[in-house]
Amino acid sequence: MYQCGGYNGGYGYEAVTYAPYDPGTGKYSIEKGLVHSKNYLSVFDQNKDGITQTCEMPAAERHLDLNNDGVFSAGEHLAFNIFKDSTGKLDGKLTREEIYNGNRLNLQDPNYVKSKVQKLYNGHDLAQREGVNNNQGSQAGNNQFMQILTFMMMFMNGPAMSNS
Repeated sequence: MYQCGGYNGGYGYEAVTYAPYDPGTGKYSIEKGLVHSKNYLSVFDQNKDGITQTCEMPAAERHLDLNNDGVFSAGEHLAFNIFKDSTGKLDGKLTREEIYNGNRLNLQDPNYVKSKVQKLYNGHDLAQREGVNNNQGSQAGNNQFMQILTFMMMFMNGPAMSNS
């Protein structure tokens, strides 16, 4: 039986587009966001079975398995990204500060964050949409998944500090 292990994250510094956002319509490209999230989650799939088990995720995110099926899905991850984006300028891009703020809130009040992420997951109908996109991939997503991974995990260091 596979035993879940730990993870060492990287760090990045530029804003990363996780789902293109159109402020005129107030809508995300959910399909592209699901592809990006699936590519991001594949890095955590330690046994390479194509499924990112909840225990393969960082401990602070495991409670965000919204349907409690033991799998951290692309839709659940995308909803968490939208939540983190909402801590700053809601534009389909995550800045270092938005990642830090979203993860800080998640550590301080995980039940509050889970309820907000659940509303986003339901509101964007991600359960149904990710079922359609579960086996899709894209070259653009593959080219960006490592950038997304390194950027998303920088909350471990917090925002950049200046000594001045």
